[in-house]
Amino acid sequence: MQFGPQIIANAKVLVADDSPLILTDMKRLLRDMGFSSVRVFTAKDSKSLFKKLNEEQMDVIICDYNFGDDLNGKQIYEEICHLGLIPPWCAFIMLTGEKQLETVKAIVELEPDEYIIKPYTATVVKNRILRAVARKHALKELYELPKDSDIEKIESTFVDAEKTHSKYTPYVKRLYAETLIQCGYFYQGKLVYADLYTHSKSSWVMAGLLNACILNKDYDEANRLYNEWDKANIDRSALVHELKSKLCLIKGEVGKALLEIDRSLIKSTSMDRLYCYANLSEIHLQYKKSFQQFSSYRLSAYRTHRETNDIHVNVIRNLLLSTQPKQDDVLRVISATKQEMKKIKCAETDDEYHVLNELFHAHLEYIAGNNKRFLARLSHSIYKLEQRSKATALYCAKLALLAQQPELCQWVISRLPKWDENQTDWNHLFLLAQRRVLEHECMLATQEIENMLSTINQTIRDNSVDGANVAFQYFQQRDGCHHAALSMLSAMEKAFPKGLASNQVRELIFECEKILMDSPILNKSDRLVAKKKSDAAKQAFNRRFANVC
Repeated sequence: MQFGPQIIANAKVLVADDSPLILTDMKRLLRDMGFSSVRVFTAKDSKSLFKKLNEEQMDVIICDYNFGDDLNGKQIYEEICHLGLIPPWCAFIMLTGEKQLETVKAIVELEPDEYIIKPYTATVVKNRILRAVARKHALKELYELPKDSDIEKIESTFVDAEKTHSKYTPYVKRLYAETLIQCGYFYQGKLVYADLYTHSKSSWVMAGLLNACILNKDYDEANRLYNEWDKANIDRSALVHELKSKLCLIKGEVGKALLEIDRSLIKSTSMDRLYCYANLSEIHLQYKKSFQQFSSYRLSAYRTHRETNDIHVNVIRNLLLSTQPKQDDVLRVISATKQEMKKIKCAETDDEYHVLNELFHAHLEYIAGNNKRFLARLSHSIYKLEQRSKATALYCAKLALLAQQPELCQWVISRLPKWDENQTDWNHLFLLAQRRVLEHECMLATQEIENMLSTINQTIRDNSVDGANVAFQYFQQRDGCHHAALSMLSAMEKAFPKGLASNQVRELIFECEKILMDSPILNKSDRLVAKKKSDAAKQAFNRRFANVC
């Protein structure tokens, strides 16, 4: 059906604004334009807006940006898209009186079908609303294409649309490229964007081409394009910087990825970028910064689909990681953590969050300086990691590193499900980068242990008493480490640390033995070796302190 009075009269319109005067004025203007009064609905806040969208399928939404303490227009648009409350051909028009640069940037980047600035004139309202509705109606067939359409169907549909609606050619070409990407035809989408790029260097073309290269795994091409724009000093949009950040993360350059997402945020703030910035800060071991960013993200996510248990988990984890054992405010952190843990709402059968709860309690023991209880809780949790998420397992691996047990960390990582190195979504890349950082830290910690054990063994060969003293010092520094325990038992076969009474030596032997027997990563053969070392140390003790005992 051709666009005309009948289409307008049948269209359902929702006007959302917290001002009764604006609602009344908009209803009058819409009526004058030919929209039916019985098909024009109003909403004064986000709650009534979502309720109405659940009841009626709208063809046009005119939404104010600023609702005071309620969700803003950008959040509302994200929510209704996430919840699938509007069809793709629905025209979304932003109404705003905002003049702050940050808000204007957010609205422009959101790319509503049209936007109307207050104070407005009747002519502007009429022209912009009708323009958006006419365009959406003309291209409705394109928006209705199923996501599983084959390449031939997509191509023929868009070729026909460009012939039929030549006045909308720029929109058709852009929608063609976006549809190919959404349907998984990354190479073909890249070719379309590359063709568009020869005619226009607009920000959406640059971002679309860069994204298509990344999805198509053409990382060298993506880097070449970005470097070309950088060298030519071409202004890059916030989205282009965000995509460059992803490209850096794919290559394992976490520091550069953090720098690019920071540049992206400076140009235009968004929830997704704030979330990326927080995750990248954590991966880069900047825990105080990541805690602050996750806290800010949670505050902005309030009453949206982003407000999940995972947000609280991220805040708690980074609060704990940013706290050193026995620091001055540790009691405040412990109290704050316990309050945060109450915010996690989960069912009795939700094993994932029950394991996380145990890991948080283990971490609390660590920052309180209770190393034995920390290791006991951590060891207990490790046996429950089967079928848990990668994020939970990686947190457990991080705690193993804090416990100075790199083998335990590597053991946890080795039992993670198989990784798909080709995925390019952010959450997958965050987890992959965390694993790489942990593996690197494991390697450094293992080298440190090997160097220390070599020093202890050489000292024992040179002077058994000095060797026992060095081994004892190392054991105290790495409380609960099975390497330190085994090294201590080996040293005590020949000598005992100076200054220890017989009962202290006996307790030391049994403590080393318990650490080795309780270690979750030692196999049966390792335990037999440990038992022999323990027995040898006990025999040496009996020989040395026979008269004392």
